[in-house]
Amino acid sequence: MPGWRSQPQTYHIAYHHFPLSYHKNAFAAAEAGECAAQQGKFWEYADELFGQYTGWIRKSAAEVPAQFKTYAASTRLEAGRFQTCLSSHAGKAEVQRQMKAAAPAFLTGTPTVYMNGVKLSEMSREEEKAVLDVTLTKPGAAAVIQNRLKSLR
Repeated sequence: MPGWRSQPQTYHIAYHHFPLSYHKNAFAAAEAGECAAQQGKFWEYADELFGQYTGWIRKSAAEVPAQFKTYAASTRLEAGRFQTCLSSHAGKAEVQRQMKAAAPAFLTGTPTVYMNGVKLSEMSREEEKAVLDVTLTKPGAAAVIQNRLKSLR
């Protein structure tokens, strides 16, 4: 992901929250991500959160906010602002909105990764190359199909 994010002309990266119902801290983690996004540091916080997954996954609901604040400090978020956002559940509505959009996007788990509009199944170098070959080729597939259809009319 860091490599993809550094090349926006090649990779279109979008993140949608999809906290799983059986994961007791997933929704709180999504809300924390939204609080980081309010300070323009969503990706930095998300990288920290997923990198430290084992540090918060089994914590109680009462313990997890303190852990999230630790990650906020390590990603240099303004502590008071992050705390206010987290305790007021300011990101809740956005997380819920994204969850409602999950079915039409065929999200079935987390992470579900699309690269340039193509759902990845294995996230291998070979799959990445195949998607790039299709999505970056000029003329694009849509233009080729459109021209072929015109020739058949």
